[in-house]
Amino acid sequence: MDFVEPILEKKLRRIALDEKSGRMSWEHKTWNIHRGVIHWRTALEALNPDQIFAVVRDHVFEIYKMRWWRGFAFGVVLEAHVVPEESRDLATLIDMAENPEGTWQWLLCVCHPLRAAIGFHTWSSGYLTPTYSELLEAFGRENYRIGNLQARQPAAQEKAPADAAA
Repeated sequence: MDFVEPILEKKLRRIALDEKSGRMSWEHKTWNIHRGVIHWRTALEALNPDQIFAVVRDHVFEIYKMRWWRGFAFGVVLEAHVVPEESRDLATLIDMAENPEGTWQWLLCVCHPLRAAIGFHTWSSGYLTPTYSELLEAFGRENYRIGNLQARQPAAQEKAPADAAA
């Protein structure tokens, strides 16, 4: 869609474009924050969560240079002609805690023929959460059916503040 890139440009700069794979990489990096978005347009006729995971993690490793002193977190906009197989399992791709190989905070799957956009977001908000929300809203304005699934906070972390206060 024509509105995806202008939304990403508000907080990120484009750092890589691979026309063959249909992946565009966006980044925001300072001394203490490193965030990215992968905008992936694919013509594949079949996608499953394992394929998506492999492609995205390989891309993160190849494109983004992570450093130990600042965590890296990212989101993915996946535009496809089909709804990924086993789409209910897509939520398992999202990290629930910091991941030293890059914390996958959200995934937005867009199927243009069905005019549907479904997002999966981790339980916590972060630097890229407004970008994710704005993308969902933009697809909604274009009369796409919207789904927004937010993961629940892990039970161990829900109890931690109460335990600390005792």
